[in-house]
Amino acid sequence: MKLFYISPPRRNPNATASIKKACLDRGVDFTPINPSVFDLTDTSLTPAPGDMLYRASNSSSDEGLAKTVERWLLHDKVATLYSSYERSLTQYPQSYIIHHKHKLSIPKTVWNVPRNRELINKYADYVGGFPVIIKATGGSHGVGVMKIDSRESLYSIIDYLYASDTKVIMRQFIDSRTSARLIVLDGKVIASIEYSAPKDDFRTNVGRKPVVKEKEFSDDVNELAIKAVSSMGYKFGGVDILIDEDGKPYIVEINFPCNFSRAAKATNIDIAGQLVDCLMKESKKYV
Repeated sequence: MKLFYISPPRRNPNATASIKKACLDRGVDFTPINPSVFDLTDTSLTPAPGDMLYRASNSSSDEGLAKTVERWLLHDKVATLYSSYERSLTQYPQSYIIHHKHKLSIPKTVWNVPRNRELINKYADYVGGFPVIIKATGGSHGVGVMKIDSRESLYSIIDYLYASDTKVIMRQFIDSRTSARLIVLDGKVIASIEYSAPKDDFRTNVGRKPVVKEKEFSDDVNELAIKAVSSMGYKFGGVDILIDEDGKPYIVEINFPCNFSRAAKATNIDIAGQLVDCLMKESKKYV
């Protein structure tokens, strides 16, 4: 039994090392695939029935190569962390659209905000007024997330982002100094941590060394995280949730795949081992 692991070799080295060890401990052949040099004509790298496939890279910097390789290697008898073979072949829109359609709790959101100032004004009122959050797509660790306090600043920021050909998302500002990251696998929350915003910043998951600690959250928060993952057709994901001063949770982001190393370290939970176990359970359907 093999696990085909699709990722650039230097991306998320801690997660890669932990999954490689989990495979070794379970007698699984860990087969790394570097998408930048993968040869689509090499049939020796085709997964056999009952083999497992996991794409660890979700970065736009690899120009979508990892997703292309994943779809090339997929077939209906390979185990994945998607809910179905058909789902594994599709490209869903942004998660907040899916969550909105499923009536899950998210901040009020307008995607692809235009430059039309009349509409900008209406949208700012719709999401609750100032301050508003502007998110430039493509960033991570808080990069591209901006808190805007006035219409004048909002106009200029949107003009700038349009000039750089960047899609603009406007969201309701949720006033919270902490955020939850919940790791969901196979319909359960298996680990959870809390991020705290540093001094003089509103963002919680910011920088390369954010402030985190292990924390268990309420059943309502856990259930929301599980629904956030399942509604996207995934069995695995990292869900970021803000909780307002009244205790109401809001999904702000879901990552699949996700770098689970920080949560594993903070909680001392073997997330990699559980991930491989889940894939192995799925693989039994095809052997």
